[in-house]
Amino acid sequence: MALPAELLVRKSEDEKRRVLESIARHAERTRKAFLFRDTIRPGKNPRFLILIVVGLLVLGGGLIFSARNYAERKAPQDREEQVRRELQVLAGALTLHKEHTGHYPQELVALYEDWGEEGWRGPYITTYVPDPWNRPYGYIPDGTNLPALFSYGPDRKPFTEDDIHATPEDFIVSPEEMQSWKYPERRSPSVQIQEF
Repeated sequence: MALPAELLVRKSEDEKRRVLESIARHAERTRKAFLFRDTIRPGKNPRFLILIVVGLLVLGGGLIFSARNYAERKAPQDREEQVRRELQVLAGALTLHKEHTGHYPQELVALYEDWGEEGWRGPYITTYVPDPWNRPYGYIPDGTNLPALFSYGPDRKPFTEDDIHATPEDFIVSPEEMQSWKYPERRSPSVQIQEF
């Protein structure tokens, strides 16, 4: 039994419409997938990872820059107190060196490097860093007399009014401290060595 021609035409039109709707749905899914693929997705797109790395670098650089500026803006009184403490430690180390070897060293390096001097029991300091203005401490030996030990101060220029000098009291070392240097495990110098 054959179907009337009208039904065949109608059925084929419905089928065509369904096929066209199916194609349209598939095209829409493909278009959305293609658009979503170009968007930034963590772990799937290298551009996203590059963006994260660049962002972290910028953030880290900003933090380092602000920390450096904060450290440089330290109050002048804090810097001067730090210099006085470090000069006191260096002066004590110089006195210990003189007690052990019979003379003050020619350079501050001899406080942490053994130059083969008789009686040397160092290192007398563990590290040596520049002053808070990033200049090395000044040192002028004077034979057996007290040497000149100083910081160049805020202007970073030698022999100006703002230089900070070690006092003669800074060179006095207590007998207990002298005794502690016989035993290396008891030594606790606090100035740190840093090559310039």
